[in-house]
Amino acid sequence: MFVYQLYVFGKSVKNALQYPRKIYLIDTGIRRAITTRYSQSFGNLFENAVFLYLLRNIDIQERLAYWRSPRGYEVDFLVEKLGHVTKLIQVAYEIDEITKQREEHALLAAMKELGVSRGIIITWDFEGETHGGKIIYIPLWKLLIKEPEIATKHAFL
Repeated sequence: MFVYQLYVFGKSVKNALQYPRKIYLIDTGIRRAITTRYSQSFGNLFENAVFLYLLRNIDIQERLAYWRSPRGYEVDFLVEKLGHVTKLIQVAYEIDEITKQREEHALLAAMKELGVSRGIIITWDFEGETHGGKIIYIPLWKLLIKEPEIATKHAFL
């Protein structure tokens, strides 16, 4: 199991199979060994690291997927538990105004469609809240060290 495939979220298998799968590696060193564009894809490596974090921390009853709207908006990770979407997570290594607008817009669209009240954007070093606390920015390092403040304030992670 060197490679994991993440399917698009859908109520039917047919819908889930019509979209491309996202590929993540269990060992990011493999990617560096087989590609020459390693230095140009730090954002992809960062997203892979978040995937590994989520994979290791989800409940046995939870399933990871990604969400895509008919208009092309995408949310990097969706956690589904017993048929209900419980978490929506975006990943953005760097946050500038264009990236912030794009990631928040996709997250808000998914939240509305799927009935999720809060979403999270995992970043390299940016932290904060927006849209009245509906969207929370958390640096990846705080998740990785399992900072107690993050665990209690954002129990849904």
